[in-house]
Amino acid sequence: MDAAKNPDLHLYDVDGASFVAGGRTILSPLTMTLEPGRFYGLVGPNGSGKSTLLKLLARQQDPARGSIRFSGRLLETYGTRDFARSVAYMPQFTPPAEGMNVRELVSLGRFPWHGALGRFSADDEDKVTRALVQTSLTKLAERMVDSLSGGERQRAWLAMMLAQDARCLLLDEPTSALDLAHQVEILALVRQLSREQDIAVVAVLHDINMAASFCNELIALREGQIVARGSPDLILDPAVLDSIYGLAMGITRHPQTGAPISYVL
Repeated sequence: MDAAKNPDLHLYDVDGASFVAGGRTILSPLTMTLEPGRFYGLVGPNGSGKSTLLKLLARQQDPARGSIRFSGRLLETYGTRDFARSVAYMPQFTPPAEGMNVRELVSLGRFPWHGALGRFSADDEDKVTRALVQTSLTKLAERMVDSLSGGERQRAWLAMMLAQDARCLLLDEPTSALDLAHQVEILALVRQLSREQDIAVVAVLHDINMAASFCNELIALREGQIVARGSPDLILDPAVLDSIYGLAMGITRHPQTGAPISYVL
């Protein structure tokens, strides 16, 4: 039974999943659920297991123990194309797109639906065009991807994920190489798409204030364990932040919105 058809079914069910590499535990057994249509931010210090958790959700790595279900089904029971029709993953370092323009890159998002030898249908073309419009890339559709700015490239990869027509986007540090203005642009776009299209998003984010500004819920990891989870108002608390980062931090409020903003004491 699909989560989109059964409102009582979680999008993800993680049950005692752990990950070990080189004899070292990267993720201790953790259990959690994720719901459709929400924007989750994975936060915490470097080496806390954020990217590893995202890779487990994306089937890029297998858990050492425990299980992960998507829409009620174990991840290993999905075929590659079947899974890609529901979940799109953007790694921290996207591969080069040599000799490819923006439209061609975005068109790759349709591969799970028609396959390498399948015909590119009118519906596929409509999905690509819509993704270009949603990410404001229509005027750049014929530009070579490698000629774009960092923010434009991130939008192009995001457009490819949207063309994939997935119900869940997994983003590993999507703003790490961007300046402040482009960070806000990308996260605002992701939030808008999540709200308008009921897409679930799980993103690894380093800036706790940026994550709090755009995410519905924050999941904080430290040393391979979830140490806090909740709304930005709950997480941006001096005691909670100390448990996450081991730093004395204070909280102020945005003068217009009243949203919490953290700072190091």
